[in-house]
Amino acid sequence: MAQAAMPARLRAEGNPETSSGPWPGAPFALALAAPTAVSVWLAFGEAGGGRGPALALLVALPLALVAAWACVGAWLARRDAARGLEAALEDRSALLREINHRVGNSLQLVASLVRLQAATSDPGSWAALQRVLTRVTAVGEVHKRLQENGAIETVDIADYLASLGAALEQQLVPEGGRLSVRAVPGAFPVEPAARVGLVVGELVANATEHAYAPGEAVEVSVALDRHGDGWRLAVRDGGRGLPEGMVPAWQGSLGMTLLHSLAAELGGTLRFQTNPGRGTVACLEFPHPRAWG
Repeated sequence: MAQAAMPARLRAEGNPETSSGPWPGAPFALALAAPTAVSVWLAFGEAGGGRGPALALLVALPLALVAAWACVGAWLARRDAARGLEAALEDRSALLREINHRVGNSLQLVASLVRLQAATSDPGSWAALQRVLTRVTAVGEVHKRLQENGAIETVDIADYLASLGAALEQQLVPEGGRLSVRAVPGAFPVEPAARVGLVVGELVANATEHAYAPGEAVEVSVALDRHGDGWRLAVRDGGRGLPEGMVPAWQGSLGMTLLHSLAAELGGTLRFQTNPGRGTVACLEFPHPRAWG
Protein backbone atom coordinates (compact mmCIF):
# COMPACT_ATOMS: atom_id res chain seq x y z
CA MET A 1 0.00 0.00 0.00
CA ALA A 2 2.80 2.35 0.92
CA GLN A 3 4.66 1.50 -2.25
CA ALA A 4 1.54 1.92 -4.37
CA ALA A 5 1.13 5.45 -3.04
CA MET A 6 4.78 6.23 -3.70
CA PRO A 7 5.52 8.41 -6.75
CA ALA A 8 6.79 6.38 -9.70
CA ARG A 9 9.91 8.52 -9.86
CA LEU A 10 10.88 7.61 -6.30
CA ARG A 11 10.28 3.93 -6.90
CA ALA A 12 12.45 4.01 -10.00
CA GLU A 13 15.25 5.91 -8.29
CA GLY A 14 15.27 3.58 -5.30
CA ASN A 15 15.31 0.40 -7.35
CA PRO A 16 18.80 -0.85 -8.17
CA GLU A 17 17.46 -2.51 -11.31
CA THR A 18 16.14 0.76 -12.72
CA SER A 19 18.77 3.14 -11.34
CA SER A 20 21.75 3.96 -13.49
CA GLY A 21 25.00 5.81 -13.00
CA PRO A 22 26.73 8.36 -15.23
CA TRP A 23 27.46 5.72 -17.90
CA PRO A 24 25.40 2.52 -18.19
CA GLY A 25 28.05 1.03 -20.51
CA ALA A 26 30.56 0.61 -17.67
CA PRO A 27 30.40 -3.21 -17.63
CA PHE A 28 31.10 -3.32 -21.37
CA ALA A 29 34.15 -1.08 -21.03
CA LEU A 30 35.47 -3.25 -18.24
CA ALA A 31 34.85 -6.40 -20.29
CA LEU A 32 36.59 -4.95 -23.37
CA ALA A 33 39.67 -3.66 -21.55
CA ALA A 34 41.46 -7.02 -21.16
CA PRO A 35 40.79 -8.51 -24.63
CA THR A 36 41.64 -5.23 -26.29
CA ALA A 37 44.95 -5.09 -24.47
CA VAL A 38 45.75 -8.67 -25.49
CA SER A 39 44.85 -7.92 -29.11
CA VAL A 40 47.14 -4.88 -29.15
CA TRP A 41 49.91 -6.90 -27.56
CA LEU A 42 49.66 -9.65 -30.18
CA ALA A 43 49.38 -7.20 -33.06
CA PHE A 44 52.33 -5.04 -32.10
CA GLY A 45 54.40 -7.52 -30.13
CA GLU A 46 56.77 -8.31 -33.01
CA ALA A 47 56.03 -5.61 -35.59
CA GLY A 48 56.20 -2.89 -33.00
CA GLY A 49 59.76 -3.66 -32.04
CA GLY A 50 58.90 -4.83 -28.56
CA ARG A 51 56.47 -1.99 -27.91
CA GLY A 52 53.46 -4.33 -27.68
CA PRO A 53 53.22 -4.35 -23.87
CA ALA A 54 53.45 -0.58 -23.64
CA LEU A 55 50.83 -0.04 -26.32
CA ALA A 56 48.56 -2.62 -24.72
CA LEU A 57 48.85 -0.81 -21.41
CA LEU A 58 48.10 2.56 -23.03
CA VAL A 59 44.95 1.16 -24.61
CA ALA A 60 43.69 -0.92 -21.68
CA LEU A 61 44.39 1.54 -18.89
CA PRO A 62 41.96 4.30 -20.08
CA LEU A 63 39.24 1.74 -20.64
CA ALA A 64 39.77 0.29 -17.17
CA LEU A 65 39.79 3.77 -15.58
CA VAL A 66 36.60 4.76 -17.38
CA ALA A 67 34.90 1.54 -16.31
CA ALA A 68 36.03 1.98 -12.70
CA TRP A 69 34.85 5.61 -12.66
CA ALA A 70 31.49 4.61 -14.10
CA CYS A 71 31.04 1.84 -11.53
CA VAL A 72 31.85 4.17 -8.65
CA GLY A 73 29.54 6.80 -10.12
CA ALA A 74 26.72 4.29 -10.47
CA TRP A 75 27.16 3.18 -6.85
CA LEU A 76 27.07 6.80 -5.64
CA ALA A 77 23.97 7.53 -7.73
CA ARG A 78 22.15 4.52 -6.32
CA ARG A 79 23.19 5.40 -2.78
CA ASP A 80 21.84 8.95 -3.21
CA ALA A 81 18.62 7.60 -4.74
CA ALA A 82 18.16 5.20 -1.81
CA ARG A 83 18.71 8.01 0.68
CA GLY A 84 16.20 10.17 -1.18
CA LEU A 85 13.68 7.35 -1.11
CA GLU A 86 14.17 6.80 2.62
CA ALA A 87 13.71 10.53 3.25
CA ALA A 88 10.52 10.59 1.18
CA LEU A 89 9.10 7.57 3.02
CA GLU A 90 9.96 9.12 6.38
CA ASP A 91 8.21 12.36 5.35
CA ARG A 92 5.15 10.35 4.35
CA SER A 93 5.17 8.44 7.64
CA ALA A 94 5.47 11.67 9.62
CA LEU A 95 2.56 13.16 7.67
CA LEU A 96 0.34 10.12 8.33
CA ARG A 97 1.22 10.17 12.03
CA GLU A 98 0.28 13.86 12.20
CA ILE A 99 -3.01 13.17 10.40
CA ASN A 100 -3.84 10.34 12.83
CA HIS A 101 -3.00 12.62 15.75
CA ARG A 102 -5.26 15.43 14.52
CA VAL A 103 -8.13 13.10 13.62
CA GLY A 104 -7.89 11.49 17.06
CA ASN A 105 -7.96 14.86 18.78
CA SER A 106 -10.93 15.99 16.68
CA LEU A 107 -12.89 12.84 17.54
CA GLN A 108 -12.16 13.33 21.24
CA LEU A 109 -13.55 16.86 20.95
CA VAL A 110 -16.69 15.56 19.21
CA ALA A 111 -17.14 12.92 21.93
CA SER A 112 -16.85 15.58 24.64
CA LEU A 113 -19.50 17.74 22.93
CA VAL A 114 -21.86 14.76 22.63
CA ARG A 115 -21.40 13.95 26.33
CA LEU A 116 -22.21 17.54 27.29
CA GLN A 117 -25.31 17.50 25.10
CA ALA A 118 -26.45 14.13 26.47
CA ALA A 119 -26.09 15.36 30.06
CA THR A 120 -28.72 18.05 29.46
CA SER A 121 -31.11 16.06 27.26
CA ASP A 122 -34.36 14.21 27.91
CA PRO A 123 -34.28 10.39 28.18
CA GLY A 124 -35.19 9.81 24.54
CA SER A 125 -32.52 12.16 23.24
CA TRP A 126 -30.02 10.83 25.76
CA ALA A 127 -30.36 7.28 24.35
CA ALA A 128 -29.84 8.52 20.79
CA LEU A 129 -26.81 10.58 21.81
CA GLN A 130 -25.36 7.57 23.63
CA ARG A 131 -25.48 5.64 20.36
CA VAL A 132 -23.71 8.51 18.60
CA LEU A 133 -21.09 8.58 21.35
CA THR A 134 -20.57 4.82 21.02
CA ARG A 135 -19.90 5.16 17.29
CA VAL A 136 -17.54 8.09 17.73
CA THR A 137 -15.68 6.16 20.44
CA ALA A 138 -15.26 3.11 18.20
CA VAL A 139 -13.58 5.16 15.48
CA GLY A 140 -11.65 7.34 17.92
CA GLU A 141 -10.06 4.37 19.67
CA VAL A 142 -8.50 3.24 16.37
CA HIS A 143 -6.67 6.54 15.99
CA LYS A 144 -5.77 6.49 19.68
CA ARG A 145 -4.10 3.09 19.18
CA LEU A 146 -2.22 4.41 16.15
CA GLN A 147 -0.95 7.39 18.14
CA GLU A 148 0.13 5.42 21.18
CA ASN A 149 1.81 2.61 19.23
CA GLY A 150 3.44 4.82 16.60
CA ALA A 151 1.79 2.76 13.84
CA ILE A 152 0.59 4.18 10.54
CA GLU A 153 -1.69 1.75 8.74
CA THR A 154 -2.44 -1.21 11.03
CA VAL A 155 -3.54 -1.83 14.60
CA ASP A 156 -3.39 -4.92 16.76
CA ILE A 157 -7.04 -5.96 16.95
CA ALA A 158 -6.71 -7.44 20.45
CA ASP A 159 -5.16 -4.25 21.81
CA TYR A 160 -7.79 -2.13 20.07
CA LEU A 161 -10.77 -4.15 21.31
CA ALA A 162 -9.42 -4.17 24.86
CA SER A 163 -9.16 -0.38 24.81
CA LEU A 164 -12.57 -0.03 23.17
CA GLY A 165 -14.13 -2.41 25.69
CA ALA A 166 -12.86 -0.34 28.61
CA ALA A 167 -14.35 2.81 27.07
CA LEU A 168 -17.69 1.12 26.29
CA GLU A 169 -17.94 -0.33 29.79
CA GLN A 170 -17.59 3.16 31.23
CA GLN A 171 -20.16 4.60 28.82
CA LEU A 172 -22.81 1.88 28.60
CA VAL A 173 -22.62 -0.56 31.50
CA PRO A 174 -24.42 0.49 34.71
CA GLU A 175 -22.61 0.33 38.02
CA GLY A 176 -22.30 -3.26 39.18
CA GLY A 177 -22.28 -4.62 35.63
CA ARG A 178 -19.38 -5.96 33.61
CA LEU A 179 -18.14 -6.00 30.03
CA SER A 180 -15.40 -8.55 29.32
CA VAL A 181 -13.29 -8.64 26.16
CA ARG A 182 -11.11 -11.45 24.87
CA ALA A 183 -9.45 -11.29 21.48
CA VAL A 184 -6.71 -13.10 19.58
CA PRO A 185 -3.97 -10.70 18.49
CA GLY A 186 -3.74 -9.86 14.80
CA ALA A 187 -2.71 -6.93 12.60
CA PHE A 188 -5.77 -5.28 11.04
CA PRO A 189 -5.74 -2.38 8.56
CA VAL A 190 -7.34 0.74 10.00
CA GLU A 191 -10.59 0.70 8.00
CA PRO A 192 -11.62 -2.91 8.74
CA ALA A 193 -10.55 -2.54 12.37
CA ALA A 194 -12.79 0.49 12.78
CA ARG A 195 -15.72 -1.43 11.29
CA VAL A 196 -15.18 -4.34 13.67
CA GLY A 197 -15.16 -1.80 16.50
CA LEU A 198 -18.41 -0.25 15.27
CA VAL A 199 -20.03 -3.70 15.19
CA VAL A 200 -18.87 -4.35 18.76
CA GLY A 201 -20.20 -0.96 19.89
CA GLU A 202 -23.62 -1.53 18.34
CA LEU A 203 -23.98 -5.04 19.75
CA VAL A 204 -22.87 -4.05 23.25
CA ALA A 205 -25.26 -1.09 23.18
CA ASN A 206 -28.11 -3.38 22.11
CA ALA A 207 -27.31 -5.81 24.93
CA THR A 208 -27.12 -3.18 27.66
CA GLU A 209 -30.29 -1.45 26.43
CA HIS A 210 -32.58 -4.40 25.64
CA ALA A 211 -31.32 -7.61 27.26
CA TYR A 212 -31.75 -6.72 30.94
CA ALA A 213 -34.55 -5.43 33.10
CA PRO A 214 -34.01 -2.13 34.96
CA GLY A 215 -31.78 -2.68 37.98
CA GLU A 216 -30.60 -6.07 36.79
CA ALA A 217 -26.84 -6.69 36.74
CA VAL A 218 -25.52 -6.39 33.19
CA GLU A 219 -23.05 -9.02 31.97
CA VAL A 220 -21.80 -8.80 28.38
CA SER A 221 -18.83 -10.61 26.82
CA VAL A 222 -16.98 -9.96 23.58
CA ALA A 223 -14.78 -12.63 22.01
CA LEU A 224 -12.80 -12.52 18.76
CA ASP A 225 -11.18 -15.76 17.59
CA ARG A 226 -9.62 -17.13 14.45
CA HIS A 227 -12.08 -19.17 12.41
CA GLY A 228 -10.40 -21.10 9.61
CA ASP A 229 -8.73 -18.50 7.41
CA GLY A 230 -10.90 -15.75 8.85
CA TRP A 231 -12.34 -14.51 12.13
CA ARG A 232 -15.39 -15.01 14.33
CA LEU A 233 -16.70 -12.24 16.56
CA ALA A 234 -19.21 -13.21 19.25
CA VAL A 235 -21.01 -10.79 21.57
CA ARG A 236 -22.96 -12.58 24.27
CA ASP A 237 -25.25 -11.41 27.04
CA GLY A 238 -26.89 -13.33 29.87
CA GLY A 239 -30.15 -11.42 29.72
CA ARG A 240 -33.76 -12.49 29.35
CA GLY A 241 -33.52 -13.40 25.67
CA LEU A 242 -36.61 -13.54 23.45
CA PRO A 243 -39.38 -16.09 23.03
CA GLU A 244 -39.13 -18.07 19.78
CA GLY A 245 -40.53 -16.15 16.81
CA MET A 246 -40.61 -12.80 18.57
CA VAL A 247 -38.98 -9.94 16.63
CA PRO A 248 -36.53 -7.87 18.72
CA ALA A 249 -37.54 -4.29 19.46
CA TRP A 250 -34.40 -3.07 17.74
CA GLN A 251 -34.98 -5.09 14.56
CA GLY A 252 -35.25 -2.67 11.62
CA SER A 253 -33.64 0.17 13.57
CA LEU A 254 -30.79 2.35 12.34
CA GLY A 255 -28.40 0.35 14.51
CA MET A 256 -29.48 -2.96 12.93
CA THR A 257 -29.23 -1.47 9.44
CA LEU A 258 -25.74 -0.26 10.29
CA LEU A 259 -24.76 -3.69 11.63
CA HIS A 260 -25.74 -5.51 8.45
CA SER A 261 -24.06 -2.85 6.33
CA LEU A 262 -20.81 -3.19 8.31
CA ALA A 263 -20.98 -6.99 8.08
CA ALA A 264 -21.34 -6.75 4.30
CA GLU A 265 -18.39 -4.35 4.05
CA LEU A 266 -16.27 -6.82 6.00
CA GLY A 267 -17.40 -9.59 3.66
CA GLY A 268 -19.03 -11.47 6.53
CA THR A 269 -22.37 -12.71 7.79
CA LEU A 270 -24.14 -11.67 10.99
CA ARG A 271 -26.40 -14.09 12.89
CA PHE A 272 -28.35 -13.92 16.14
CA GLN A 273 -29.28 -16.77 18.45
CA THR A 274 -31.58 -16.02 21.37
CA ASN A 275 -33.27 -18.20 23.99
CA PRO A 276 -35.75 -17.22 26.72
CA GLY A 277 -33.92 -16.63 29.97
CA ARG A 278 -30.57 -17.64 28.50
CA GLY A 279 -29.55 -14.50 26.70
CA THR A 280 -28.58 -13.71 23.14
CA VAL A 281 -25.45 -14.37 21.09
CA ALA A 282 -24.61 -12.25 18.06
CA CYS A 283 -22.01 -13.88 15.81
CA LEU A 284 -20.15 -12.24 12.93
CA GLU A 285 -17.88 -14.39 10.75
CA PHE A 286 -15.68 -12.62 8.22
CA PRO A 287 -12.50 -13.26 6.20
CA HIS A 288 -9.13 -11.89 7.23
CA PRO A 289 -9.23 -8.21 6.25
CA ARG A 290 -6.78 -6.63 3.84
CA ALA A 291 -5.88 -3.01 3.22
CA TRP A 292 -8.58 -1.04 1.46
CA GLY A 293 -8.21 1.58 -1.23
